[in-house]
Amino acid sequence: MSAKRKSLTRTAFKVILVIFVVALVIAGTLIATFAVTKRTDIKQSKLPAYGEESISAKPQNSLTQKEQVNVLSIDGGALLGLAELEVLIALEKITGRQTYELFDVVAGSSTGAIISSLLFLPTEKTGKPMTAEQAREEFVRLSSSVFEHSRIRKLITLNGLIAPRFSSAGRIEASKDLFKDATFSELLRPTIFPALLQNNDDPHLFRNWKDSDQSLMVASLVPAVTSAEGLFPAIELIGYGETSSLVNDPVLVLNSPGHVAYLEARDLYPEAKKFVIVTVTTHFRNVVGADLQRHGGELSWIRPAIAISRQSQKYISQMALDAHARFESEVKIENFLLSPDIDGVGSDAFISTPETVQMIDEAGLKFIENHQKLLDQVAKALIASNAP
Repeated sequence: MSAKRKSLTRTAFKVILVIFVVALVIAGTLIATFAVTKRTDIKQSKLPAYGEESISAKPQNSLTQKEQVNVLSIDGGALLGLAELEVLIALEKITGRQTYELFDVVAGSSTGAIISSLLFLPTEKTGKPMTAEQAREEFVRLSSSVFEHSRIRKLITLNGLIAPRFSSAGRIEASKDLFKDATFSELLRPTIFPALLQNNDDPHLFRNWKDSDQSLMVASLVPAVTSAEGLFPAIELIGYGETSSLVNDPVLVLNSPGHVAYLEARDLYPEAKKFVIVTVTTHFRNVVGADLQRHGGELSWIRPAIAISRQSQKYISQMALDAHARFESEVKIENFLLSPDIDGVGSDAFISTPETVQMIDEAGLKFIENHQKLLDQVAKALIASNAP
């Protein structure tokens, strides 16, 4: 072998060695960063279930019994909640009343729990809950903290493939700043937040009139019930249950709680003769294409399966309510589904950008424009109640 060739060989070996060492350093750094991220996630995700002071529960029989009971169900969907808020803004304008004045019972899944808290929890400034318009502005501000999407985390989690895509730090701090020391029972109406308890993998209902739930801190509960699987780490509510409970978002099991809210309302208001149930949600078109249906394997079905689960739950809920309304009974049911179509958003529903916000807002406004008659019917049905 000539000297020149030997020199080239040594040079190539050195280059390969340098590349190998650099790759090892990068891999080691990423692994170390990933380990630190996991430890940080665990530490950040431990929240006290209860505050220092305990407020006495309001017994169910303390509720004033009514002839008509209005029930609001708000589905989850990350930033898609903006379209839901646009619909509620329209209802407030038509009726001249705030949302908490229109409804007697509310259930909110995931994002719906955030919206419910904004619309039914009195603020320190006014002593009344926010209007839907104010809640929309707060929701936009909150979303920029909730969906923090650093490039480093995106890299080390493979964009959520091997670990939660987002940190909980931003949303926990935003929740503390927004809700402060408020407890669950301070929401002005009986309120239900569905969740998934990882202790036993069962769906769970947090209800603000129950002894175990009424003193829960809203600032801890809201991050817990919005910890969507694969997106955020589960929240450990310290002190809830025998010791603590790992809590996740209910998106996979109860993203549309209208039928559950109705049954709870029946229990709370046993003398009521009429129930008006309003479900506010969103709808994706063409979630699954024909090619995926014919040729898709397990891996390619993962994300669409979650979307199908979320979409189908509201229809299952609606079918249950519609079937119950057909029963021969002294109790009458009016059931309304308000569901703006969302096209072209997809995974962008978890990235707060001006473009995404505008697109979702426009979907809500388009629904209002095209369904004014339906909204008038809903408003008329709600106002017929003897609610305050």
